[in-house]
Amino acid sequence: MRDPDKLADSLWLCLFVLILGCGIAVSMLRWISDFKDFYAEYDTYEEANTARDYSQIPSFVPRSARNIVKSVDLDVGRIWLSFQFDTADLSTMQEELIPLEINDVRFPVRGRPKWDAWWPRDLRGASPKSTEDFDFYRVEETVLAGGEEKWYDGYVAIEKDAPRAWYWNILYPR
Repeated sequence: MRDPDKLADSLWLCLFVLILGCGIAVSMLRWISDFKDFYAEYDTYEEANTARDYSQIPSFVPRSARNIVKSVDLDVGRIWLSFQFDTADLSTMQEELIPLEINDVRFPVRGRPKWDAWWPRDLRGASPKSTEDFDFYRVEETVLAGGEEKWYDGYVAIEKDAPRAWYWNILYPR
């Protein structure tokens, strides 16, 4: 007859090894997924525009842009960007943008950036909770991603009370 204590010890050991193995697997998957994401902060437009960081700065972004934060999903070339700008550049920016009503805005729900600290909660998910603080726009663009051009609709939320813009793009097949 088998010793019940040894059997219990063996079961606990198997459970421990299984949990440890799962933890290692999850850690490795997170580590691997970090290689498909890119995150950077830049002080000025010039610094961001000359950086070799996998993506270009959208054409509507003014040269006065500063405190730029950018996250890129390298798999598909999706970009999330925020920046401050001089209020004198607002009208020039708006000339390149198409005004939108909130119902026409597509918010990113999958493939989100590492936005824990910097992306506003009001601009997250399919149905943001609060949007009265922003004016929304769309910009059509092609982006070089993975060595090929891809067609995107870019969306821009400009804060009403501060010269800050938030940009994200969504891939459309062509």
